[in-house]
Amino acid sequence: MILPTYTPKSAKPTTTKVSDKVFGGKINPILMAQAIRVYLSNQRQGTKHAKTRGEVHGTGKKIYRQKGTGRARHGDRLAPIFVKGGVAHGPKGTENYTRKLTRTLRGQALISALSAKAKAKKIVLLDKIGNLTKTKLMSELMAKISTPKKHSRIALIVDSTNSPLIRVAKNLSSVSLYPATQITTYDIIKHHTIAITSESLPILEKRIQK
Repeated sequence: MILPTYTPKSAKPTTTKVSDKVFGGKINPILMAQAIRVYLSNQRQGTKHAKTRGEVHGTGKKIYRQKGTGRARHGDRLAPIFVKGGVAHGPKGTENYTRKLTRTLRGQALISALSAKAKAKKIVLLDKIGNLTKTKLMSELMAKISTPKKHSRIALIVDSTNSPLIRVAKNLSSVSLYPATQITTYDIIKHHTIAITSESLPILEKRIQK
């Protein structure tokens, strides 16, 4: 697999050969969807709690007599059909949304996502950007690799959480930074363009192939 490579000073990209096992693998949409569902489900805290008719504040007095009014029979106004009444079958804060996906399937899903982006020509490599110290310079570089599409998002994969690029790019609203050891299938899919630094590329390939 060949990916375009940009540098801060280059007007046109060069090419870099990368691993076919990572960027040229089989694309499995079903597995990617499963990995995304597992990821999003694990983000849920499960702490929402809706009050039942026995927990809401209010009187238990019968609202009108049982017979003779022509209306339906009711007790108090705390029933779910009334405004400010309790909630029927609502969340209780005890739900467990934790899901699991094996390490092998997570790796295959990530390979599938990267391969799909590479096939769509939405992955670029960034070389010699360690000396970028200004947000303006990073913005100019991102403008080279981004498309004219409005609100296009770029995922910048760096080598570690201590990368100096984080300070340079954190004020760019269209750029999200991810360490190569933490990037997920969901992160790959939700961004329009994936930018990988030359330092993070071997880390990403080693992580997935492992």
